[in-house]
Amino acid sequence: MQDTGEKPIKYSLQENFPYNDLGDRKFEELLHSLAKGFISTKKFLNIEYDNAVLMSGVNEKGRDIILSSNCKTIAVIQCKKYGKNITMSVFLEELTKFILNYIDDINIIPDINNFKYILAVSKGISNDVQEFISNRAVYSKDDLEKQIKHYSKKIRKKEQKDSIINEIIDIILSLKIESLLPKDLNIYLYAQKDVLHAFFQIEKVIDQSTFEKIINDTELDKDKFIEDYGENVKNNFSRINFFGLALPRKPREVQLYSLFVEPSFEAPNSQVHYKKIQIQESSIDEKEILTNIFKGSGKSQITLEFFEKYEQLMHSLLADDRRFLMDSSKLVDDRKFHFKDIFNDSRNLIILGKPGAGKSSLVKYAMCKLFDRDDYFNNKEIYSRIPIRIELHKYNKYKMQHSSGLVEYITKILEEEFQISYVSKKALDEILKNYSTLIFFDGLDEVLDIQERTQIRHDIENIITLYPNLLSVVTSRYEAYEEVHFNGEFKVVHVLDFNPKQMEEYINKWYSIEEDDENRRQKEIQNCLIELENIEEELKKTPLLLTLILVLYRNELELPTSKLDLYESCTNTLVEVRDDKEKKMNLILKISNKIATFSALANWQYIEQDSKGKTISYEKSCLFIKDYLINKGEFEEDNTAQQAAEEFLEFAKLRSIYVENKFTHKTFLEYFTAYYIFTTTHAKGKIEERDEIISEYIGKSSWTVILELLVCKIDQQQVDFEIIDNLIEKQIQDKDIKSVMFFLQIIKYLRNISPKMTKRIIDISIDILILTYSGNQKNEYKVINAYFIALLKIERYSFYVIERLVDLPNKISDSAIKKLYYQFALENNLEGLKINMKEITECSKEDPLVYILYNFRLIDNDDKYLELLKEFYNTFGEYNTLKTYSPSFSYNFININGRDNFNWIVEYLFFENDLKIFELKVKRLIKIGLHSKLISKSLNGYTSEIGLEKDQLLACLQEEPSEQVKRVILSALKQFYKYKPEKNVGKEPYYKDIFKKNYK
Repeated sequence: MQDTGEKPIKYSLQENFPYNDLGDRKFEELLHSLAKGFISTKKFLNIEYDNAVLMSGVNEKGRDIILSSNCKTIAVIQCKKYGKNITMSVFLEELTKFILNYIDDINIIPDINNFKYILAVSKGISNDVQEFISNRAVYSKDDLEKQIKHYSKKIRKKEQKDSIINEIIDIILSLKIESLLPKDLNIYLYAQKDVLHAFFQIEKVIDQSTFEKIINDTELDKDKFIEDYGENVKNNFSRINFFGLALPRKPREVQLYSLFVEPSFEAPNSQVHYKKIQIQESSIDEKEILTNIFKGSGKSQITLEFFEKYEQLMHSLLADDRRFLMDSSKLVDDRKFHFKDIFNDSRNLIILGKPGAGKSSLVKYAMCKLFDRDDYFNNKEIYSRIPIRIELHKYNKYKMQHSSGLVEYITKILEEEFQISYVSKKALDEILKNYSTLIFFDGLDEVLDIQERTQIRHDIENIITLYPNLLSVVTSRYEAYEEVHFNGEFKVVHVLDFNPKQMEEYINKWYSIEEDDENRRQKEIQNCLIELENIEEELKKTPLLLTLILVLYRNELELPTSKLDLYESCTNTLVEVRDDKEKKMNLILKISNKIATFSALANWQYIEQDSKGKTISYEKSCLFIKDYLINKGEFEEDNTAQQAAEEFLEFAKLRSIYVENKFTHKTFLEYFTAYYIFTTTHAKGKIEERDEIISEYIGKSSWTVILELLVCKIDQQQVDFEIIDNLIEKQIQDKDIKSVMFFLQIIKYLRNISPKMTKRIIDISIDILILTYSGNQKNEYKVINAYFIALLKIERYSFYVIERLVDLPNKISDSAIKKLYYQFALENNLEGLKINMKEITECSKEDPLVYILYNFRLIDNDDKYLELLKEFYNTFGEYNTLKTYSPSFSYNFININGRDNFNWIVEYLFFENDLKIFELKVKRLIKIGLHSKLISKSLNGYTSEIGLEKDQLLACLQEEPSEQVKRVILSALKQFYKYKPEKNVGKEPYYKDIFKKNYK
């Protein structure tokens, strides 16, 4: 082997060899040298060969290197030295060219059943190429026909016969194909040092500038990284594997953009615009006042017509001695917003949603939009960030197996999922330090173990602290998040249910993909919308459940009426029902009971992941099914059972139920697990075993849906109350808060629960909420309260609930408990209760929170607010006046501000967007005896967001306010924005230096 010419340098810090610095022919020679070095060892590509021939480059017929054994070709290596990842179009064109040559000359492949086609690349392959190589079973001839016709015509300069096209496709779908990536080449090179040194120069010591280039990744070109990564992100995420479409269509993939319906959100702790704006002089221009209101409401444009429309109203509001303009909450509620505004707040986000609300889909959609650069999001700064998605259940497995952190895991997914192999851990560290990034931490709820979930939370909080330029978004179901709250750096938003308009949009999009015939499509859409009117509201307001409904309607033309019926019907449709086209395939499985097999697999997988934290692989899944089939007596021989297991997993993949060693949606996993428990315990009379399972998991959020489906399945089989009543009594007899919480949540779905047991659950709930309240379990009480109040909206429960609550005060003698009762009633806005007004007035004089809840509704202007504040201060003292209050029962103060806390001072000052009015209000507080030090002190316990932005507060300092107002502003900057002003180094006041620094 001759060593000629200047060789590319490989520095010790670099992870991969610089393959792209080789010439095209040199890259082929490198592969040939490696192949020759491993002759007769079976260590190269796991192929046993005795000769490796490098083709001349002329008329090679799609073969760069030929591997042979006993003079028979057993493999060819096609070398591709490209600066970008090999795309599907490039790959299919090369493959078509090779197969056309084989059809012309069958001697190219003596035995196609004992032959491999190897694609060797210098950089990487796109995700769809990788998926195609590893999983061609999901592709049909229809998927490939158009492309193969195009490439064969391009190669041969004329149309090819259908018989030729069909033959090419058959060979593509059956041919053994493997990829040879840079990470594989690295391993082979280190094993053959002579080849390594013949092609590369190794440098251990480098100069400072080269070192910085490698670390900062500038040598690899950041723009090139963004281009490569963005292309692969859109390739990976712009399509979704979508169960339930026409069953013969494979793969079941659709364009995400063609189906996605923009969700709406709610930020429970954002402003409700309950404003009390003081007007210093009645002569202030009305239009200026209205403009100020709308600035505070997020409106950016006010038309002349709008002013004219409200001119009369404004004059009446500002007439004569009227000095206050009240209640702009009727104009805009900032708590609700559109997807385009999701990044308007610069803080980290927690996105909470129901099962199937489309949390992962919106993450993928957001990432694609960010790389589209189409100005979709209203906050344009977000486009400067590099987005990364981390599936938390996958990260958790990796973390458990390798004891590694997030940075190392991101480098892994960049290489394995996006074929970006040239970003090392050190380079990524520099990217995170020096560039703005956006990491989506997707699926916190899919980390089933609460201790592991808590550790994941720590990892997320720590990486945010370590990299200040990093913005994060965490998605989760509600229940899982309640167990592991994040710190105050995060803003919590909720994905709202579909409204009727979104629902109709989704149905139209779904049918536009599913049905080509326009007339038939419109007819089915209209009939479906009519049928949906009879479906329970809860079942049709998330993308997942709505999809299940559409799948059922498409196949059965009738709809179920409960969640359990919906899951069962959809499962049976996907597993058992075939349309006419698929019946022609005559697909008969060796396994007789597919539902039972899916259920056993789901239960095993759920327990393996939840309790043991184990990784599920194809081999493990196949082994479990094989053992299950043998143990239940369906097969006796290992070989037959193994074949049946492999066939079953292939069937599951084709049906888009179980793909890549997991169920395609968590809902299927939960339903099949519940079904397994039902059929193996309750259905066989093993009541104690059933109750033990319920008792073990009833307090775990990850098992809530499973147990709900299980209890509903048992209820479905009953003809009287006995079984369900006994099951519930067994679980709630000790009045355990988690058991009561569970049954209070699902009671509305049960058909065979007695009125007596219903009342018992309600009575125990009231006992827990009021009579035995403990502040140590505040989150649990809020959950129970939400389920309890929800029963008031259901006619069959509301009468007894109200009756019980109205009668309760007569049975309470303890004054502390009576205060809790009034607090409960006022927090939940239960105006229907016949509250003793005299008694509650007395109670409000003794309890600060009851005073706030009871009296706040009386505020109708600024003077009244200050009057009550002064009375509160005189009654309850300084400590209680400066304190921040939070609800004991509800998630927010419904009748006060719609947020989850209340502070007299913060509420009065910091939800005002007009700086002049803010300064006037500070002076008014000082005038009633609350000096600036007390005002500043009141901010210490307040951890939520405020209405005034940091820049507004800094701008207020620029206007040189009084010393007392200045002190309040600086305290607010420190408390709410962690702002530490620099010491004065010039002649100007230091707050002017602050302003200049932030606005230069």
